[in-house]
Formats: sequence, C-alpha cells, structure tokens
Amino acid sequence: MLNSTQINSNIEQTFAAFNSFIDWVRQSVTNEPVEQGILSIISAIDKPPSPSAEAISDFHANLSGRTVDKRKEFRKKIISCSLGKIIEVAKKYLSAKLRRAIVSSRKFESELQAMDFHIRNL
Repeated sequence: MLNSTQINSNIEQTFAAFNSFIDWVRQSVTNEPVEQGILSIISAIDKPPSPSAEAISDFHANLSGRTVDKRKEFRKKIISCSLGKIIEVAKKYLSAKLRRAIVSSRKFESELQAMDFHIRNL
C-alpha cells in the first residue's frame, strides 16, 4: 500500500496515524456507514446511463477485459461486503511490518535517521 504526500513536515505523525488505522477501524467504524457506502456504490453501478453512454461504457469495459459477467460478479462482491470483512482486510494488509520509504530533501535527514531510515542519495 502506498501512503503518499507531496509535502509533509510531520513525517513521524503521518506514520503513527497510518499505523493506528486498524485500531481506528475496529473501534470507530460501524455497520451503518458500511451499509451506506454499499448502497451508494450499488446505486452508482445501477444508475441507468443514456444509450450512447452505455454503449461507450460497455465498449471500454469489454476492451479492458471487464466482461458483463465480471461486472456482475463485482456487483455481488460489493453487496456481500461487511464490517467484518473490512476489519479482516485491514488486519491482513496493514498489520504486518510495513516497509516505509521517503523521498525527501536533506533538510529532514537528521529526523529520518532518528526514525531508523537508511539514507540513500539519488
């Protein structure tokens, strides 16, 4: 997963906030916003387009390999989403020891060394 900011003078706080995301998901996210999100996505998928927009959309979807069957399967997966699955994904992908990298100016070199970053000059 890529956590990217263009200018960030609070590097340590950014990583701390990112690392606390799993706890935030467990403690703060409830079923209601998950269900609202699902309904919002499904309503956008099911919104009837104009005939020309539908033809263009189908053409590009099929061109990129997203067949009608794949799009129906995607819709089913959205509907089957749950708070438990979101927490499971957060644990799986955000619990492991994450690799961190920063492209920065020399201005932050001492701060990055204090955070155990290996400095490489490009």
